[in-house]
Amino acid sequence: MLTRLLATELGDKGITANAVAPVPVDTPMVLQVHGPKDRAAWEAQIPAKRYAKPEEVASAIKFLASDDAGYINGHILNVDGGFMASGVLIR
Repeated sequence: MLTRLLATELGDKGITANAVAPVPVDTPMVLQVHGPKDRAAWEAQIPAKRYAKPEEVASAIKFLASDDAGYINGHILNVDGGFMASGVLIR
């Protein structure tokens, strides 16, 4: 909601507001929180069968910040290996 609100409020000023929504990212910090059982549960539900790589999330952010995305506004970009498309909830 915040992304859409900012997009509508700031769009006439040439400012775009977008967000990136990743699945867990394969970083040391996430590995401290997700033990092997948690990781296996996530990976079983992600169609790509793995956590996101940091550079994959960074590439999405880089694109949204680029001139190529200049007319994209109020969008939430899932960087999730197909997780949201699958409609599955992690328990």
